[in-house]
Formats: sequence, structure tokens, C-alpha cells
Amino acid sequence: MTRWFLVAFVLSMLTAAGCKKEETSTSESAHAAEPSKQASPDQPSPTELPVAEDFEAEAEREITDDNYEAALDALAKEIEGYSPRR
Repeated sequence: MTRWFLVAFVLSMLTAAGCKKEETSTSESAHAAEPSKQASPDQPSPTELPVAEDFEAEAEREITDDNYEAALDALAKEIEGYSPRR
């Protein structure tokens, strides 16, 4: 239970930190190109926003019971320096 909570927490922190999604499907690309639904240049479109599932496999592979505290400390340090673009 604690491990899944940790994974969910780390994934939400990665999402909050604004990590970039690596791939999009062709249907998502076509949808993002519609002029009426395109976001402003300063804001990503909804299809470009990363979600927790985008980072789950990486987090499960890289974060273990032995290094979770260091991973949380690194995320906290990264978030402290984060400032949203406006």
C-alpha cells in the first residue's frame, strides 16, 4: 500500500513539474492541429499535457524501497525552484 502511494505521489509530482510527454498518436496530433481548439502559444494543448500513466513505468523501474527518500528529496528540491509561466 505504501509503495503504491509513493508511486502515485511521485507521478503527481512529476506531472506538476511539467514533464514533457514523449509521443502522441496521429489522432491526437490531428486533433491538436484544429484551429478552433488550439491553445495559445504560451499554454500547451490538452493532448500535450502529461498524465500520471505517462510516468508510471519509469517510476516503478527507477524508484525502489532503498532509494525512495532520495527520490522524494530530489522532487521536493525541483518543485521548490518551479515557477509557472504566465
